[in-house]
Amino acid sequence: MKRLDIPQKTNGTATYAIDVEVPGMVYAAAQACPVPEGKLVSYDFEAVKNMPGVISAVELKQVKPVAAFTDLRSGVAIVAETWYQAKNALAVMPIVWDYGRGASITSESQTAEAMSLISGPGTLVLDVDGNPGKRRDKGVNQEAVPGIIAASNNVVIGEVFHRPFESHATMMPPCAVADVTADRCDIWTFTQDIARSLNETADQLGRDTKNVHLHQTYLGGGFGGGYNMDVHRQAAAISAEIGRPVKVIRSREEDIAQDSQRPPIWGTYQAALGDDGLPVALTTHIVGEEKMPAFTQRSVADMPYIVANRRHEYSSVKSHIPIGYHRAPGANANGFVIEQMADELAQAGGWDPLEWRLKLTEGNEPVQRVLLAMKEKSGWTTDLGSGVGMGLALVESHGTVSGCVATVEVSRRGQIFIDRLQYFINSGYVINPLNATEQAESSAIWELSHSMTGGLQIRDGRIANTNFDSYTMMRMADTPPKIEVHLEMSEDQWWGGLGEPTGPPTPPAIANAIFYATGKRIRSTPFSKADL
Repeated sequence: MKRLDIPQKTNGTATYAIDVEVPGMVYAAAQACPVPEGKLVSYDFEAVKNMPGVISAVELKQVKPVAAFTDLRSGVAIVAETWYQAKNALAVMPIVWDYGRGASITSESQTAEAMSLISGPGTLVLDVDGNPGKRRDKGVNQEAVPGIIAASNNVVIGEVFHRPFESHATMMPPCAVADVTADRCDIWTFTQDIARSLNETADQLGRDTKNVHLHQTYLGGGFGGGYNMDVHRQAAAISAEIGRPVKVIRSREEDIAQDSQRPPIWGTYQAALGDDGLPVALTTHIVGEEKMPAFTQRSVADMPYIVANRRHEYSSVKSHIPIGYHRAPGANANGFVIEQMADELAQAGGWDPLEWRLKLTEGNEPVQRVLLAMKEKSGWTTDLGSGVGMGLALVESHGTVSGCVATVEVSRRGQIFIDRLQYFINSGYVINPLNATEQAESSAIWELSHSMTGGLQIRDGRIANTNFDSYTMMRMADTPPKIEVHLEMSEDQWWGGLGEPTGPPTPPAIANAIFYATGKRIRSTPFSKADL
């Protein structure tokens, strides 16, 4: 069945928050501290109050000492007759900030801290009951792993893989319209969780939710960002202050600077190989961001590969950057590490990467089904000649097993061309194959875009690249000419998700393909910065 929303989204009749008009409405442009966790000290409205269209300034008061990604952050807004007038006045109004602890943090300082941590012991991954984390080799003594590796004559020591902070950078600029009166609040906003946004608006105003009416609009991209914005809090606070309906629109610069970013990761491994070339002991160490340590182990401690002895450790770098959910959180970055690790271990042991995965997942029917389909239908080979490579990856995410086979060409100048992406998905069951395929394609392109050209740079505590001239995203013309989706369903009493799982295997499959095309291993994103 075709999606019901396609006509509206393609003929211009779909209503987004930016389309909403309310009688008597004015506009606001808001700014929070450019260094996250910083606070507003003062602002000089007198300097801009006579600019065209300017009505007033409103201080945005942060309640918590450190604001979570859904809390109102300390800042200031200019209200004007048009948004452009508000934006211009805000840009020149003198503002004094207390930048806080983050002012000295940079991408380089975080990487230096991560490299120091990753070279030493980390925290052992445990579940909520204090037992070894979610793994398929229960009962193995994790304490024995370092000794087994130390005693082995065939040890593979991995280098460090890295993915940086990445932004949602949705097509739609974050926007909300609020109309707050003495006994009622109406709020129009994009959201992926109506109840959550309703409660947050009520909380901001100190009112009962029965007096708050949330009107959900279409989203011009969500990907987890629809959970993680405080723009509806800003609109509610400003409308309550000025006693008029107000539309708050974020500039692209403010959107990226204040987004809840995908957290960075650094990861490495060590393994001891047996006489058959397969790992007999494995240890991983993932370094992530301090506010959500659980992200550092998704698709790591619960990887599908059975190794007789394995141990998983994590560490966290200090960070003030707000983080939040991005499509396939945790699995999206960690799959990049684990699936390149799988290829490296296969190569070190003299195994074909696909056969290695089949061997180490024996007895796991959902995974085997996907791998066997990849073997049968993809035309898999590691020998396509100089400059052309085929790579694969497999990641479990949201209850779904998703495999990717990527065919890549690298020119003599080092340019990367993605010729073909093939996906093999097992979510247990599927109801609407067309919608499943569309979700798989969009998830793949989302992740491909970030891994090819994305990546935020932190300078003096703030995001340095805050618009599409410096945070470049993939354009339509860059989309691979062939994307195939194969639905390989177990139909065995379990249901997985389909909106996110094809993203995580995409970057490692491309990186593995680049290796076979060039002999060079890309251990960090964006790929566009690699020297090929």
